[in-house]
Amino acid sequence: MSQDEIPLTIEEIPAPVLYRSLSRVDNFTTLAGANFLKRPDENVQDVHNRVKNLAQRRLIHRRIADDAKPTSPAYFGIDDLAVAETLFALYDGGVRDAVIAEAASRACYAWDETCNPQPAFIPDGITPIVAAMVGAARGESWACRVSVLCDERTNERRLFAGVFNTDFPPVDAGQFLPPSYQPRMHHHLNISVALLRFAKAIRAATERSTH
Repeated sequence: MSQDEIPLTIEEIPAPVLYRSLSRVDNFTTLAGANFLKRPDENVQDVHNRVKNLAQRRLIHRRIADDAKPTSPAYFGIDDLAVAETLFALYDGGVRDAVIAEAASRACYAWDETCNPQPAFIPDGITPIVAAMVGAARGESWACRVSVLCDERTNERRLFAGVFNTDFPPVDAGQFLPPSYQPRMHHHLNISVALLRFAKAIRAATERSTH
């Protein structure tokens, strides 16, 4: 096994923002996650390096086993891999801005009371990316959108991001800012098709755990 094929250990990535125990469904090392994420024409080592990069930049968040030690492998849930898939799509679309990537990551993991509040039909405790996976399995259309607005007087930049059902889009971000803020760009990713395989993995794992 080459150095690039060794899964990340806990000591190699930043401490988690929130304590997240191993999920009931499948958990993956970075190497196993890369094997899940790779497509037929992709090199697993390249995908592995991309996953490692996201983890080390805290754009995807590891889960913790009760008996974990610093040298234990870092594990990620199927939802974390879905966030990685979303960020890969952002990068593959030409976005290289670190702040935009951070905004997209936060939008996958948490609702925002201002620009992307949790819809009433989503149960508490369900993150946007999990809601998108479940919605994709039902045939719903879900998107990840990052809007960049700039103040025409000061050039100050503000970002708003959300993962949402396209039938129930959040309000326009410009409504929360003074008129001097004008849209600079919108990054809109349709993520439903990409998330279908994640929804299937969740269903399969849930069925295994109930038998």
